[in-house]
Order: sequence, then C-alpha cells, then structure tokens
Amino acid sequence: MGGRMPLHDIGVGLVLLARAPPEVRDEQLGRLDPPAAAELGRRLAQVQQVGIAVFDGDHPAPVSSIAAPARNHENRVVAALSIVVPARVRPRPYEQVVRATALAISRGTGLSRS
Repeated sequence: MGGRMPLHDIGVGLVLLARAPPEVRDEQLGRLDPPAAAELGRRLAQVQQVGIAVFDGDHPAPVSSIAAPARNHENRVVAALSIVVPARVRPRPYEQVVRATALAISRGTGLSRS
C-alpha cells in the first residue's frame, strides 16, 4: 500500500494536526466544506482530550489504526506513531502498546517523568 492522503485521513496525521499551531489547523479546516470542517474540528478536540487517534475502519483505505503522539523535552508533540491493522481488526487492544511506545520515545528525547 502506498500513496498520499490528506493529513486528517490518517491516525498519525490527526494526532499531529490536533497539536499543531492554530494557523496550521485553520488552514486544514479551511480546505473542507463547512460540515466536514465541523466534524474534523470535533475529532481534533477528541484527540486532544484522550491523547490518541483511533480509526475503526472509517478510513479511506481498508484499514483501522490507533496513533499516539511522541513529545520532546519541552513537552511539544514532534512525532506520532501508529499501529495499522486490516479493517476487520479493531485497533483498541493495541492502545496501551501504542501509548507506552510513544511515551518511551518521548522519554528518549528528554521528556521528564513528571
């Protein structure tokens, strides 16, 4: 599988977009029609609240995924990682693994344990 997708159509992109500067989010939202922009805004708020992005087969490709942010020593999101599975497989069982791996990467960049 390969190709290009909009930033908001993949888990890692949604995680990065949720923590991007407001002008970056606004640019992405401005590319969508009003109902789609409102839905994406709700999704970004949810990602900010729970700290992960989950796609349960509603992805443009026949896959499901779960993604989490990796942070730097300043607690800024600088990367994201995900597990992608076939659409028939739900990604929720992998949530703890994704969160723990993202935290380990974050600590490797100097994020403190506090």
